[in-house]
Amino acid sequence: RITLRVPGVASLDLAGEYIPLEIVHEDAAFVAINKQPGLVVHPPGRGSNAGTLVSGLVYHFAHNLSTVSGPLRPGIVHRLDKDTSGVMLVAKDDSAHFKLGRQFHDREVRKVYQAIVQGELERDEDIIDLPLARHRRSPEKMTVDFKSGKSAQTQYKVLERFEGYTYVEMYPRTGRTHQLRVHMMYIGHPIATDFVYGRQRVIFQDEFTDLSE
Repeated sequence: RITLRVPGVASLDLAGEYIPLEIVHEDAAFVAINKQPGLVVHPPGRGSNAGTLVSGLVYHFAHNLSTVSGPLRPGIVHRLDKDTSGVMLVAKDDSAHFKLGRQFHDREVRKVYQAIVQGELERDEDIIDLPLARHRRSPEKMTVDFKSGKSAQTQYKVLERFEGYTYVEMYPRTGRTHQLRVHMMYIGHPIATDFVYGRQRVIFQDEFTDLSE
């Protein structure tokens, strides 16, 4: 005899909240939103959804959002990290959600990311093929794990070089959590200002002269 107790989600308040959203495209099936950095996509399993993209979606689109991802993530087909900016697709109905989800699953959606990484990359372009898994001591982080990690590949190309930094464009061939950040960190070129994996908060700090005297 097996007994399971499933925690409820009634304590979660999905009331809408006004959050400015940059809408790139909208039609009857989905919305393309340019997510700003610093914005969490969806709330955790319990607690409040205040200040998340989901609360903004509920405010702007009410109940005109898909339900496939459950009551905590209306319209959410995929996600971006809190500090990552970029275009996200939000489904307005379940049919559109399933079709978009299938395209992501079949790798028909081409993802392109740009970032400034620490150090000067030796190669102009390359493919990083390193398996990823949850960090054993810090489960909120990912790490390269050759024993139990899942396959992960990231292709990159150098766009511009600076003293001590490189501006790169990255094309993930798989969609593992924190994939780009961990891959670049592992090869010795963490993404600049990524404190979790690179421990650098500031790239440049301007010096201002006090002219009030």
